[in-house]
Amino acid sequence: MIDFEGFGFSGGKRISGLTIEAMHRQVTSLLTQVRSDLPLFLKGHSMGCMVLNTYLALNPEIAQRLAGVIWSAPFWGIPDFVNVDFFKKQIIKFLALHLEEFTLASGMPLHKVTRNKQFMRHAITQTKANPLSSLGLQASFLRAIDRIHANAKNVTYPYILVLGDKDVIVNNNMARAWHAKTASKVKQIRLMAGAYHELSKEPNNHVLFEATLKFMGERLVGAAPEKNLPQPFGDFKHQLVKYYEQRPILKRRKFWIILTLVVGAFVCLIKLAKRLRSK
Repeated sequence: MIDFEGFGFSGGKRISGLTIEAMHRQVTSLLTQVRSDLPLFLKGHSMGCMVLNTYLALNPEIAQRLAGVIWSAPFWGIPDFVNVDFFKKQIIKFLALHLEEFTLASGMPLHKVTRNKQFMRHAITQTKANPLSSLGLQASFLRAIDRIHANAKNVTYPYILVLGDKDVIVNNNMARAWHAKTASKVKQIRLMAGAYHELSKEPNNHVLFEATLKFMGERLVGAAPEKNLPQPFGDFKHQLVKYYEQRPILKRRKFWIILTLVVGAFVCLIKLAKRLRSK
């Protein structure tokens, strides 16, 4: 697994310049270090699933060489606690072009991350925990979600999808919708009863580990339905990897920024007036 730059215990800037598209190059760095003579499994968790899914969608020839993928609590949809409608999404995408580094608070319910109090105490007190993000990163989330669901029908690689029964940090319904649309012959979905978001830290994390090892074992021995052994990953040529073209950042125009804020405030006032009338 990759500890992405700007997250966890990795170095780098904590907020500035982070996007899903930029993280693709870190996946490439990982793949340059794998053994070519062995089958390769990749695992993603939460936002890592978003990065890996869009990377494989852009590079299907790499996806076809994988022995399998393990998806853990994937972030493939805006969670319910974040009230983002179509209008707000367009505002985020537009402002990100001008105010890419504008900082936002996620509003994440920390008590719903995991039932493991020791882990949460460590995550809150250690200096690498970061509840903030930028407009640029938020806009890249929205782009990635659209790409993930648009490409679901083209997914053919083997995978297992593990969800937390009580996970509210991500949108499980969107993950199930993606699973229903994929064309993979080997695909599994498991639900961890009572589990929150950090599946590997939950009291019943053995469900995740056992399901993952069983999936990998069945793939390595050629179990049904395919019954064919996965091939070694082979040589990886990083020069052939495709990346999303970085959208040019428009010059910051104060007029358009102010106009957008004024229009947004006006719309909010209209919605507020409607709510007051309905009471």
